[in-house]
Amino acid sequence: MVGPVFMSAGTGPAATFRCHITIVCSVSSYVGETLATNVQVAAAETSRIAFTNLTGVFMATDKRTVDALVEIPRGSRNKYEVDEATGRIRLDRVLYSSVHYPTDYGFIPDTLAPDGDHLDILIITHEPTFPGCWIEAEPIGGLDMVDEKGSDFKVLAVPTRDPRFESICELEDLEPHWLREIETFFDTYKLLEQKMTEVIGWHSREEAWEMIERSRQAYRDSKVAATPKI
Repeated sequence: MVGPVFMSAGTGPAATFRCHITIVCSVSSYVGETLATNVQVAAAETSRIAFTNLTGVFMATDKRTVDALVEIPRGSRNKYEVDEATGRIRLDRVLYSSVHYPTDYGFIPDTLAPDGDHLDILIITHEPTFPGCWIEAEPIGGLDMVDEKGSDFKVLAVPTRDPRFESICELEDLEPHWLREIETFFDTYKLLEQKMTEVIGWHSREEAWEMIERSRQAYRDSKVAATPKI
């Protein structure tokens, strides 16, 4: 905080000038120390991102949005996954093919998809975010596909904090090339891994929300089933 300011014995403009210098220096020192402390705290928090409580605290279903946790940023060939046991982000693998993820890729917490994982979500962004970033997103549809594990539905969404997507509410509002690029990626990205993928087709926003709600209910049911009976 700003310390006491002592006036010199003199009077007039020179004394007033010295007083102003003292105040400015004191304020500058305080601001510098505060900023340095804040940066240190932020760095410490960032270095130990906690994922052990994936409850989607900021989820706002009344606004038809979800809170999504990004694992893989757009443009990456690295497939990252959140290790919920440790709260760390692991490198699952590097894609074998010379392709990259066309969107930010992550999941919706507190959901359980048919494949036993959280429900996947693709978030269209103009700039990639980073693994561990929370994004409030508005679902606009979904991609139905299968892989070597079976059904693998993916919600498609846009970020609510980017005004460039304010007019995007349905799949039909999106530039068609986005959809073709996403389809092609998921149809081919495992070819060199000798693993099968098949894109079945796109589903509407309403169907995507039905899948979200079913996955939330499945998650709740799994928690009830896992609760020890007394």
